[in-house]
Amino acid sequence: MQLHHHPGVNFPGTRHHPRDEGAFNMKTFLDANYDNFEIYVAGGWKTGDNSQDVYKRVPVGLADAVVKEGSDKIGLVDFGKRALENFREFNYEETLQNPSEGSWELVMITKYQNNYSSVAHHIAGKIFAEEGRDLTEDEKMRLVEISLMYYKKYLEISRSGGGLYNTDEAAPLYSTGAVYRNAGVMAAMLGKMKLEAGDEEGERDANLAMFRFWEIFYVKCWVEDRVEDKDCKEVEAFLLNRVNPHSGKVLLEEESFGWMNHRFGKTTKGGKERITVKLNKEERKFKRKRRTREL
Repeated sequence: MQLHHHPGVNFPGTRHHPRDEGAFNMKTFLDANYDNFEIYVAGGWKTGDNSQDVYKRVPVGLADAVVKEGSDKIGLVDFGKRALENFREFNYEETLQNPSEGSWELVMITKYQNNYSSVAHHIAGKIFAEEGRDLTEDEKMRLVEISLMYYKKYLEISRSGGGLYNTDEAAPLYSTGAVYRNAGVMAAMLGKMKLEAGDEEGERDANLAMFRFWEIFYVKCWVEDRVEDKDCKEVEAFLLNRVNPHSGKVLLEEESFGWMNHRFGKTTKGGKERITVKLNKEERKFKRKRRTREL
């Protein structure tokens, strides 16, 4: 071990190994250095060592900050400021256009894609939970807006890489339907906030974003043959009723369902109105491939 290259870092053993005599596991290393450094990790932990799992990872950039469970080292407001700074600094568009499979460029754009979803999910998972309890309404609104900025970038990367409706989870830039469902929920919450703040234009923009994300999610339900799943039927009901479920606001036809008619139709099944989806050629191909893999 080249200890002389890392002055001030406490290595509590001869090398990193979870079981060897005289070595140290990752938790012991983190415990020994946590109070003296900001600690970040890029990529995964060493295989076979799960000791560090008592710590949590916070997606502050292309690397994650490592913090103790329950720590307020990176509060939500601070997290939002960092996320906004990173968003302005990230500029994958200039250097990572049309990455080829197996290229370093694809590795990097995948890291960007993962970060955009991780940051958005981090905010979505905490802002209306215990961590967000003491936030002001303005702070909550700004954090929701930041999360939507990240969700939209995730969508942009997934669409440009051809992974938007791909059903192969191993495909480059594959994207999961849950991301778009959650993004729609955050947009719906923003619509409610804008309504309560008297911001009509902001409310309309948020509701349109909600429908856009949920349109993508529901098309993925069709491509993946999941239209009868609970989450798909729930979103289908919101689309059919043209409603923001958080604000209770029913949108006019031309503001919601009307602009999606190029994709959606209506039918009656079992006495209930249902949505039909017009899949394009590529989406039909992904659907066939999924069914073939399941045979």
